[in-house]
Amino acid sequence: MSLLALTLLALTTFPQETAAPAAKPEPTSGYTLITPLLSTKVHLLDLEGNPVHTWNCDEPPGNSVYLMPDGNLLRAARPKTNTVFRGGGEGGRIQKIAWDGEVLWDYLLSDDTVLHHHDFEPLPNGNLLLIAWEARTRDEAIAAGRHAENVGPAGVWPDHLLEIRPVGKNGAEVVWEWHVWDHLIQDLNPHLPNYGKPSEHPGRVDVNFASHKIETEETEGDKNRRKQEEAHLKGIGYMGGDDDHAPDEPKAEPAKRDVRGADWMHTNGIDYDAEHDLIVISVRRFDEVWLIDHSTTTEEARGSTGGRQGRGGDLVWRWGNPEASGRGESNDQRLYKQHDPTFVRTEGRFGVLVFNNGNGRPKGNRSSADEIAIPMTDAGLVAALGPDEAMVPTDVTWSHMMKRRMYSHFISGAQRLPNGNTLICSGENGRLVEVTMDGQIAWYYQNTHGGDRKYDGPTPSKDAQPDPDLPPKDGPPKTDPPKTGGGGPKPISLFRATRIPFDHPGLAGKNLPKMAGAEGK
Repeated sequence: MSLLALTLLALTTFPQETAAPAAKPEPTSGYTLITPLLSTKVHLLDLEGNPVHTWNCDEPPGNSVYLMPDGNLLRAARPKTNTVFRGGGEGGRIQKIAWDGEVLWDYLLSDDTVLHHHDFEPLPNGNLLLIAWEARTRDEAIAAGRHAENVGPAGVWPDHLLEIRPVGKNGAEVVWEWHVWDHLIQDLNPHLPNYGKPSEHPGRVDVNFASHKIETEETEGDKNRRKQEEAHLKGIGYMGGDDDHAPDEPKAEPAKRDVRGADWMHTNGIDYDAEHDLIVISVRRFDEVWLIDHSTTTEEARGSTGGRQGRGGDLVWRWGNPEASGRGESNDQRLYKQHDPTFVRTEGRFGVLVFNNGNGRPKGNRSSADEIAIPMTDAGLVAALGPDEAMVPTDVTWSHMMKRRMYSHFISGAQRLPNGNTLICSGENGRLVEVTMDGQIAWYYQNTHGGDRKYDGPTPSKDAQPDPDLPPKDGPPKTDPPKTGGGGPKPISLFRATRIPFDHPGLAGKNLPKMAGAEGK
């Protein structure tokens, strides 16, 4: 072939096969259940954000809500009778509410010694699992090996779990309980029976971890920062205060209301897996998720033997921060103030999905939804940590890192949907996004349902504000958060959000508007 022919051949443009552009993923069909923190309402929204049904309640949320198969709501509330503990996320009341708003069951767990908070979990047998604070005096805390410098005026309020069976209109029977106070380890006082190295007992909880020295006298700067944070949390409805206190109820003594250092664990979420009879909780101040064996009796749950896992009430598995068990350092940490742990199964893998808030990430505050595989044996039991293992697995098995505009330093959640997509709620800002497993955005929504109370707190942190340089992939939100005169932005914060499928049994027979896309995914 001549040189000219070769040149002409090289210059010739041949038709190329081009791949068809990938279709934009569609959102998962259904409604979205929300309970804004500044509202006494619960909304069921269509995918455009329009309420298709609203429940009007008497008290602000406290903080979880579930639509049950019988069409009733189970809702936590924050009553005005809470007088002692102001730790953020307080509840105190659980209610069953009919579709028309009638209160069918009303249970109060709030007094000077115990207070329900954050979350609860309905069980298949009709019972409920509750997270609750319980009071431990300063003397009790020191007797358990906690350093005296880390015990504030209110003592310590560790967490415990209760399984209750609703009784009548207002009652409940406690049928099972687990207390972290039964599973402590400490290396401060060798004369106490729980003395030992936390690293040698990963199933036990170091009573001196996640503690901060409680200064008798705060500096003005410390006091101002604490007051500003409290004002913000009260302003968005996450934390109670004197403004929502019942005027005819006695207020707690000032010493009891000074809860600095008392909320030692701050457990903020709970889920249950019936197949393995396991409970998972999210412990914010430890930056960990914990597995607890629910197959134990209450007596076995106090000790370290018994139950399907054979370890009694000791932690079956913990993940997120090996430093909490003395088996790692800060650079081993993977969870940062996480929320909303839920059991998931992906391609046969059993694991936990969490909203990883990302407070204090080494490369900057960024939130993500993370899935972690739970190590299982061939016998279907959770594998115990080996003597030299810090954390198994060593990293997440799936993650979606969100843009900075989706950062939320507290609350928030993630829900794995039946089609494999994940609904993520950036709670502080009321932003919802649905993503596919490969990270494509299928749906985005900015909540505009705020509420019944005006926000009068300080302006939220810079990281929590919209970032004009980082819009969502599918364009800016259709709506922006509403503004209020003189009070800065009006947060429309959500503890979390839940997608409810159209075929949910609780919606059967309900006269709801027909939606476009109802035949979708």
